[in-house]
Amino acid sequence: MSISTPIIYQPFQPTLSKAGLTKYGLDYQHTKPCAVLRPYIHSYLQISTTKATPYPIAADATQALFFSKNGVFFGGTQYAASELLLPEAGAYLGVHFYPGALRHFFKVNLQEVSGTYVDVNFLGCAKLAQLHHELFSHNSIIKRFHSLEQNLLAQFQPLKTDVIDFCLQQVFRFSSELRVQQLAQQAGLSSRHLNRKLTQATGLTSKRLLQTIKTQIAAKHFFQQTSSTAELANQHGFYDQAHYINAFKSSFGLSPHNLRHSLMSDFSNP
Repeated sequence: MSISTPIIYQPFQPTLSKAGLTKYGLDYQHTKPCAVLRPYIHSYLQISTTKATPYPIAADATQALFFSKNGVFFGGTQYAASELLLPEAGAYLGVHFYPGALRHFFKVNLQEVSGTYVDVNFLGCAKLAQLHHELFSHNSIIKRFHSLEQNLLAQFQPLKTDVIDFCLQQVFRFSSELRVQQLAQQAGLSSRHLNRKLTQATGLTSKRLLQTIKTQIAAKHFFQQTSSTAELANQHGFYDQAHYINAFKSSFGLSPHNLRHSLMSDFSNP
């Protein structure tokens, strides 16, 4: 078992596209983390709104920390489309962790909070529960992001590369053709043992992880290309067109064509 140059998976959130931001009346600012944290954290972001508004979230195998001026909560791995409410006008900060990366910061079992949003105390870090006071004491978004990063660096305890890293890279590279039994064989584990490890580290079973990543990649291609859903289903390893559309609806809340129509715009990931 060996790991070649890592592929960093890029999650696709339609709400953060230009069309999504316009539809929900949001302002979006974001930045990448420092080089040390870049393999583990996708981005720091700030969403601002002038009124209470829904914030749809697609299932993408990631986890997130959410900060408002009133508190902090943690988003476990979502296995279906969900929606948060931004309850009032103002700014909201977030940290977007890559699949499997949270274990380098916190010793938790993500299976316990899969599909939920919970109190940040689940992560076992008392300082996080009060961090919103520090973040929102700064008027500058640059200072907010810097403060956030310094706190995460203090929490960061990188683990040695292991079978979880190997499996995630295989999923990112070959989700369209990979099956759970193949992945287990490549990792030198039984399917049951692999499933337990991945569920604890990512919050998703082996099968659901493969399906989620495959659906995400196919969804990006749908909005970037002119391919039909039937062609995309074939290209990305879905059993048939209906299977692809059902997986898409589960992850994004709408069928591919209905989602595109609802936002009335081409998609491009920021």
